[in-house]
Amino acid sequence: MMDNEQKNSPTKAPIDQAGRTFAAERSHKNAEIGYEHAKAAAQSAILINGGAATAILAFLTDNQNEAVRSLAPAALSIYAVGVIFGAGMMYALFRSNHYWNMFWQGAALHGTENTSEATSAQRWRTFAHAAFGLSALAFLIASLALAFALSQTPHR
Repeated sequence: MMDNEQKNSPTKAPIDQAGRTFAAERSHKNAEIGYEHAKAAAQSAILINGGAATAILAFLTDNQNEAVRSLAPAALSIYAVGVIFGAGMMYALFRSNHYWNMFWQGAALHGTENTSEATSAQRWRTFAHAAFGLSALAFLIASLALAFALSQTPHR
């Protein structure tokens, strides 16, 4: 009697040349699209934090709110950290893509898969994910702090 693992596992049929060509084309297209989407996310992280810092500077020119003015330097610093994490994400995506390209080039040209390149690619990708989260967290912290300062303003 077959155990569940054998019963539920699909059998792997050999892939002909047309199938390999299709798989390679699809893999290239998926990698290209994935990289473009990730790059757009990194650019958004930079734009959101940079735009928020610019908005604070513009707000300070016409506002004499002491609570906001005292908190503005810290908020601007936190937004700047968010921009740095966004830029770090872009660099990490570049490095991850570089290592994946080296990995797949070795597989295509030499029939070998270099696990150290795959490991490096995964590490850079993990850093990119963390940098995106930290960039969003920087925006959230600075924005919540400024919102709190604004809520403390007496109404006239």
